Amino acid sequence: MSHGERDKIEYKIDFIFSKCDEPNFEDDELKAELAKYLCVLSSGFIEACCRDIVKRYVSGKAHPKIVDYVVWTVDRFRNPKANRVLDLIGGFDKDGMDALRDNLDESVKDGVDSIVDNRNRIAHGRDVNVTIHRFREYHGRVCTFIKELERHFPSGA
Repeated sequence: MSHGERDKIEYKIDFIFSKCDEPNFEDDELKAELAKYLCVLSSGFIEACCRDIVKRYVSGKAHPKIVDYVVWTVDRFRNPKANRVLDLIGGFDKDGMDALRDNLDESVKDGVDSIVDNRNRIAHGRDVNVTIHRFREYHGRVCTFIKELERHFPSGA
């Protein structure tokens, strides 16, 4: 997924936040339903960012055929819980992964895992108890996680 597609998901999330923040939007039940949708979007955002980060990281560092293989493999990455993401990235830079794992706040990892867990429950028709406020908190942690990934695993060249 390209950086532009990441931006589209982020735009959708921000748009829904802005609508929920409007003073005349007081339907808490509808906000809860939107929070569920936002969990699905945010989980997709994590997947898209991970694929994008890995693709940019290996580009310029490896032979084009290796990059093609990595892209093909990473395009199938799903259920991006924090440790799974770290393991994926660690396949390219174990020392970087270890440093990131050691420096990442547990609450950030918990926020990522909560988004993915809620997404999986929603996808399987189970009830979740997530509010816009709680989602906003989790998504903030997701954004911190992505920024740290990008900082530790910069584009290749």
